[in-house]
Amino acid sequence: MLRLSHTIKAFRGVATANLSSKGAIRTGSSIPVILLENVDNQGVAGEVVRVKRGFARNYLVPKKMAVYMSESNRLKHADLMATALNLEESSAQAKNAQKEAKSKLIEALKQIHGPITIAMKTVTDTSALYGSVKSSSIAAALEERGVHVSASQIDADKIEEVGTHVISVLGEKIEIEVTSEV
Repeated sequence: MLRLSHTIKAFRGVATANLSSKGAIRTGSSIPVILLENVDNQGVAGEVVRVKRGFARNYLVPKKMAVYMSESNRLKHADLMATALNLEESSAQAKNAQKEAKSKLIEALKQIHGPITIAMKTVTDTSALYGSVKSSSIAAALEERGVHVSASQIDADKIEEVGTHVISVLGEKIEIEVTSEV
């Protein structure tokens, strides 16, 4: 009987070792690692990130995707870390250029006065279109007006009737008019 109680006490000791003082189960704390490769949802090569201890120990380090952050590893991988900083700077510059191009496009869209007319050849007696107006047709009509926009930047519901419709291009509302061509 003594042996059984000793085993239970030992079991209780193991069970409570993973509990905090309030009784909640402890989660692994995060540790800094230097990424040697790009890791999805974590960062790029050369970046210092904080990850859960188990993720680093069981996945990143054995697969040589990261090393533990230490002074010697920091010095050894300094060139990789500098490359990561340069990548971040260049991506920030690219984002700024993208924002600038988008603002110029929105400004050009605001300069359009009146509805954009798109003529369709195939119309039924009830003013319904055979098919629908596609984003590429709208992009071509905008191109005629001097606004260079791709079809993927146009957000339009199915337009299947002749008449005036409102679409969205990069968040700007634009009025288009679908007419029948005789």
